[in-house]
Amino acid sequence: MPLSKKAILLVDDEEHYLTLMHEWLSFQNAYIIRASNEKEVHRVLKTVQVDLIITDVHLGRANGILMADDIRESGYKGPFLIVSSQSELNLPLTQSFEFTAFLEKPFSKQEFLETVKSCLF
Repeated sequence: MPLSKKAILLVDDEEHYLTLMHEWLSFQNAYIIRASNEKEVHRVLKTVQVDLIITDVHLGRANGILMADDIRESGYKGPFLIVSSQSELNLPLTQSFEFTAFLEKPFSKQEFLETVKSCLF
């Protein structure tokens, strides 16, 4: 199932992961917006209707879960995919924060794309 016409916001402070996720989603024809911090996320959400937000838990000094909770309070109703290298985060935790799915780093292209599609469809 192609991701064309789906706007996906990628939030990660690690350029390697931003580039990798961007590349994988580009081949699926998704519209990708990149951000590395909460300020950039809020700027994007004011101008673009996003279908999915993919965010890391650790964003430098910021906390991706708290940022996502703030975004929810600001009115975003769409799905969230949380990615993290911390395996102690799991689905029950993400559900308590109204997240759609959790993916542990490192992940494969297939695992990533399957999870993204499950969030959107």
